[in-house]
Amino acid sequence: MKKILSFYLLLFCCFIIAKTQNLPLRFQHLTPKDGLSQAFISGIIQDKYGFIWIGTQDGLNRYDGYDFKIFSHDPSDPHSISDSYVLCLFIDSNENLWIGTESGLNRYDFTTERFIHHENHGSDSIPLNNTNKNINVIAQSKTDPNLLWLGTNHGLSSFDMTTNKFTNYIHQNRNPIEQNPRAINAIYTSNTELGMIWIGTSNGLLRINSVSNDLRLFTIKDGLSRNNITSIYEDTQHNIWIGTDKGLNLYDKASNRFTSYETIPEDNHSIGGNLITSIFEDSYQHLWIGVDGGGLNLYDRETKNFTRWINQPGNPISLSDNGVRKIFEDRSGILWIGATVLNKTNTNNANFGYFYHDLNNPNSLISNEIRSILLDNNHLLWIGTQAGISIFDKKTGKYTHLLHNPNNPNSISSNIIRVVFQDKTGNIWIGTRDAGISKYDPQTKIFKHYRKNNLSNDGLSNNNIRAIFEDINGMIWIGTVSGGLNRLDPKTDKFRCYNYEEGNSNSLNDNRVYSIIGNKNGELWIGTGNGVAKFDPKKEIFDRYIPDPTNENSLSHHLIMGVTEDHSGNIWVGTYGGGLNKIEPLSRKITRFNEPDGLVNNVVYGIIEDNEYNLWMSTNRGLSKLDPRNKQFTNFGVEDGLQEGEFNSGAYYKSIDGDIYFGGINGVNVFKPENLIQKKYIPPVLISDFQLFNKSISPFDSINGKPILQKSIIITDTIKLTHRENIFSFSFTALDYTYTENNQYAYILENFEKEWNRLGTRRHATYTNLPAGEYTFKVIGSSSNGIWNEEGRSIKIIIIPPWWKTKIFYILFFTTILLLIIIIFRIRISQLKKDKLKLEKYVEERTNEIHQKNIILEENQSILQAQKNKIQENIVALKESNATKDKFFSIIAHDLKNPFNSILGFADILNTEYDVFDDLQRKRMINEIDKTSKSTFDLLENLLTWSRSQSGKIAINKEYIKIKELIISCINPYLPNAKAKNISIIEDIDDNISFYADKYTFSNIIGNLVNNAIKFTHVGGEIKISITETNTHQQLIVEDNGVGIGQDDIDKLFRIDESHSTPGTNNEQGTGLGLLLCKEFIEMNNGNISVESGIGKGSRFTISLPRKDNY
Repeated sequence: MKKILSFYLLLFCCFIIAKTQNLPLRFQHLTPKDGLSQAFISGIIQDKYGFIWIGTQDGLNRYDGYDFKIFSHDPSDPHSISDSYVLCLFIDSNENLWIGTESGLNRYDFTTERFIHHENHGSDSIPLNNTNKNINVIAQSKTDPNLLWLGTNHGLSSFDMTTNKFTNYIHQNRNPIEQNPRAINAIYTSNTELGMIWIGTSNGLLRINSVSNDLRLFTIKDGLSRNNITSIYEDTQHNIWIGTDKGLNLYDKASNRFTSYETIPEDNHSIGGNLITSIFEDSYQHLWIGVDGGGLNLYDRETKNFTRWINQPGNPISLSDNGVRKIFEDRSGILWIGATVLNKTNTNNANFGYFYHDLNNPNSLISNEIRSILLDNNHLLWIGTQAGISIFDKKTGKYTHLLHNPNNPNSISSNIIRVVFQDKTGNIWIGTRDAGISKYDPQTKIFKHYRKNNLSNDGLSNNNIRAIFEDINGMIWIGTVSGGLNRLDPKTDKFRCYNYEEGNSNSLNDNRVYSIIGNKNGELWIGTGNGVAKFDPKKEIFDRYIPDPTNENSLSHHLIMGVTEDHSGNIWVGTYGGGLNKIEPLSRKITRFNEPDGLVNNVVYGIIEDNEYNLWMSTNRGLSKLDPRNKQFTNFGVEDGLQEGEFNSGAYYKSIDGDIYFGGINGVNVFKPENLIQKKYIPPVLISDFQLFNKSISPFDSINGKPILQKSIIITDTIKLTHRENIFSFSFTALDYTYTENNQYAYILENFEKEWNRLGTRRHATYTNLPAGEYTFKVIGSSSNGIWNEEGRSIKIIIIPPWWKTKIFYILFFTTILLLIIIIFRIRISQLKKDKLKLEKYVEERTNEIHQKNIILEENQSILQAQKNKIQENIVALKESNATKDKFFSIIAHDLKNPFNSILGFADILNTEYDVFDDLQRKRMINEIDKTSKSTFDLLENLLTWSRSQSGKIAINKEYIKIKELIISCINPYLPNAKAKNISIIEDIDDNISFYADKYTFSNIIGNLVNNAIKFTHVGGEIKISITETNTHQQLIVEDNGVGIGQDDIDKLFRIDESHSTPGTNNEQGTGLGLLLCKEFIEMNNGNISVESGIGKGSRFTISLPRKDNY
């Protein structure tokens, strides 16, 4: 939305705006820069959901208060609108949207977001061509609700909505002007006279009684101002108004005559022009007339005068231009005006009075930049501005201006005013930004000036004044910018300065003082550039309240703009960016309020408590009212009649009779809180867009060949997504167009979130990687003044699990794994028995051979003894190897037994007691079976690999390997595990480095090392993979910052007879064989592996391989 910069409408300056025909309208413009497809507005209407539809000469627009969705003709899409040149819009009694275009009639299907074309092909007697298929106007029959009347350039047609058939009407003999076909620009079917149809043609006004078949043509002979009829309208008083290209006409039913209203150049109360384009009566019975070239006109039925709103060059919130063509009011009371761009305005302002600077009227404010406000004891309103002081006498309606005159010492010391204050004796104290203080005596009309005097220790400390206050003892307290707090004794005219002192916690918080108030106990509360200070004038000690980012029971921001005390003694603090804070002095408890709580903006300038104990805050985006009893905010923006969204610090005041004043960058607003008209419109809340992978999804759009939405997201109640479609978002809107920047939103995804997400004015929600299941997304929203639609809009989200997480798959998988484990186990035991027998036979044969040789070689005793000893050593080694393998397989059997028991136990429970448990408990058991099966599978996979290596079935084929490519391919399978634990895997390896090794075994080595590093690294940890090289060797290093390994355990890592399977940091199960395989495979590649580690210090595994030339 455009930010409205200034306000120059020529309104009557009154103390409180009273209800008058001269409504204080300010217009907001929506142009192609804001997303509108084209600037020429041909139609405006609101659909059943609350969207505003705008027809242009280049597309149909749907507007939700934030964005335009454009529908244009696409020759390749038969479901697009038949023509981008839109001529008219119509909503029938069944809430269907009809569009008249240059190429015929269209109906929009809200369910599919597609257009149904209805083409009138004419007949033999009434042929049609492309130049006269245009639909200028659409109306619905009151006697036959299934019939639409269509006005075209060729004449009158009807369309039967049940049969989808057209009927074209030729002018018969009873028609007084049958000779020439006529363009029809207006049709009205009467609400009060059954069967009466009024048709506006280029040759006169035709009235047809479809019940009696009576027909009459009205022309200039009957008093019409012109025969070319442009619009017809019946108001709530049953008056028929007819617009022509030469003025407005009122039809008198009794005399069948017309009263004409034409523009009179010298009469500002006449209608603004003669080409009438639109007539509309709003819900407040204001009769609006659109005039091409004459702007927006309002007719006063009592005085029969017109009030005009026209474009004012240089005024960005006047009417965009004078070519008004369409007028429409939405359900919330916003008036939409179609001209060369789209305008909108709120005709039901909330009774805010307005003072402003009028360039053309010297009897107005001297400037619109307001800095201070005071109503003195004589009921004169003092308004301090950037250009002097304006004093308004509400009795006479006259202004007096006080300006600085450098040649007159009896004038204010500067025109840049920051504060105006009246003390108990009636003196007016004026603080300036650059020239200190001027004290004005209303009796003598003499000024006395106080400025900084560098030669005096008891003078004013700084000339930049931001606050003035008188305490119960008559002392004047002055807040300066950079000069601290000053106390002036009026009896002695001497100042005492209080400054921030470093290291002194009892001194002032900061030397920038923006606000001063006094409480009932005589204490001062001071808003500074670094929090709030409570000051006891008797003890002269400052008690500080400063922000602390680590403490929620502290102020939310350091820069304090305004401070006030409520009737209960609570202190309310307005901050520059941290919202509103409430201090309870006795407990020092601080409560924060900001935008997500409903506050319109987090920059709070001024705070005033009204007579009903509500708090009013001025901000950079309008006014907020807080009811402290229920903590509910009501917000007001420029559309409610405020001078502007942005207000100023120091410019706020409450009079004795309860009037509240706020000043900003464009004048002063004044109001009585109890008299404000607050609109209670509850806006519909809709989901306006659904995005999948950051792409908006329309009905029938497909992802991977599957349509996501079967109908518009606006009415969709359920969305089904696969587990892969895991990044989606919603956009939503509350369709209150008053001041959409202030509409508030909150959402929750039920079954996933427990708390509502309070968004403030943001209106988007995104979710990623949701687990499979059913969820309900719910969003609620409010209007700009804080009226919430608590019912909101909800939509069910179903995430379908992958096939491998279904119940059937789990049963088949577990059965297959169990059978596979049993088969492998039996095969391995059988092989071990065979190996044992073979070994025993070999030992026996070798012993016999040695014995025979011993008999033969008795003569050579020394040689025989040496051979015998060697044989005995081999026997011992073989027995130790056999015992080691027995122990190893005992360990393996034990490691297999435990997971089998777990799998069988849970499987038995699920089989026998499945219905006893709920879904969550069953899922937990299945997850345990899944984890145990995967762990057991890894053990078996490593066991098979080790078995192959032991049996010599792994062939070593060395080649030059691009090591970086191999590392990336090896770590890819483990990236999901690393991502689940938020572990970073860093590799910084030159693309050109090659290792001479066997690719299969080296891939297994890298995979095992990376997998181990992930298991034993904490969440959020880091794994580094690097290469070092010498002339003879190359080293691959895998290091992590995980749990580390103790020295005793390092010695066991590569031993077959020691079990060293340890759970990972997330209780991941290991097999204990990975490092044993790594060692064997590295040795097959003529390399070696070393470990450096310590408990809590991470681990570093180094693989060293010789270069090819050094084998």
